[in-house]
Amino acid sequence: MVPYYGDYAEDATIYIPINTFSSNDPTASVTITDLLNTDVHIHKDGGTTQRNNAAGITMTVDYDSITGNHLLIIDTSDDTVAGFWVAGHEYQVRIEGATVDAGTINAWVGAFSIERAGGSLALIKNGTYGLSALNALLAHADYGLAKLVRSTTPANTLSVDASHLVAVPDTQKVDLETIKTKAITCAANVTVLASIGTAATSTAQTGDSFARIGAPIGASISADIAAIPDTTEVEAAVDAALDNAIPVSPTAGSLNAYIQILKWMVANKMAITEANGSTVIYKDDGSTPAFSVAAMFSSDSTTTTRKAAA
Repeated sequence: MVPYYGDYAEDATIYIPINTFSSNDPTASVTITDLLNTDVHIHKDGGTTQRNNAAGITMTVDYDSITGNHLLIIDTSDDTVAGFWVAGHEYQVRIEGATVDAGTINAWVGAFSIERAGGSLALIKNGTYGLSALNALLAHADYGLAKLVRSTTPANTLSVDASHLVAVPDTQKVDLETIKTKAITCAANVTVLASIGTAATSTAQTGDSFARIGAPIGASISADIAAIPDTTEVEAAVDAALDNAIPVSPTAGSLNAYIQILKWMVANKMAITEANGSTVIYKDDGSTPAFSVAAMFSSDSTTTTRKAAA
C-alpha cells in the first residue's frame, strides 16, 4: 500500500520516509544504492507526464547514518517546472532504478495533495465562505464589528427558563407602588401621571425637568456614548484575540479546537503501519498521540481510501 502523506498548503515542504529491507530477511534493514534526487519522479493527478527535474528535491540515503532508513524531501515552493505545483491537485511519487540487494527497484513511495478540492485547507481559504469571507463579514460597515455595543451593566441580563418564561432580574423590575395615581388629561382619551417618585420627592414630568433620567443630562449621556468603543478599537481587540496562540487544551467544539485538529493533521508527525494502514497522528511534541485510527488507509490496488481521523 502506498501511503498518502496528507493535504498541504501551497509552497509547503513534504517529507517522505523510505525503508529498505533484505530480500533474504524482510525484518533486516539494508541500504540502497543508485538512488539520487534525479531518480525521483513525480506525477500530477495520475498523469503520465512526470516532473523529472530534480530542483527542490532532496534524497538522503541512510538518513542520520541509520542503515535502511532514507528520507525524501520535496519543496513545492520550487517552481523550476512552471505550473506543476498547483492548489487543487493530487501528486504521486515514485523512485526508479535504485538498487537493493543487487536487484533493481522501481517503486511508488507516497502520495500527497496541495489544497485538494473539498479538503479542509481549501475550505478555510475559500473566498466565499472561508476565513477571508469571515473577515469581510466582521469588517462590514452595516452589520459587522462596527455595530457592536458594549453593556456597562453586565448584571442587567434576562434569563429564559425551560418553559420559555423570561425571568427579569431585580435590577430591572418596576415597583408599581412608587407610581402615583394623580393623573392629568393631556389629550383626548390619553392620560398620564402628573408626577413620579415618592409623595415627598415626586418630580413633575415637565419638558424642562430631567431628574427622571439623571442629571446633568448632557454630561451623563455624552459620557455613556463616548465610552462605546469605535470601529478601530473593536477591530484592534479582535485582531489581538485572533493573533493569540492556540491554547494547549482549547474548549471542545470551539474554533481554536478545530484549528488545532487541522494543524495536527496537516503539519505534525504521522505514523502509518504499512501492513494494515493503521495510523497515529501526533500532537506538537511529536510523541503524544492525538488520534489513533485503525486501518485508516486501505487500498484495493486501484484506489487508496483514507478514513476520517477525527
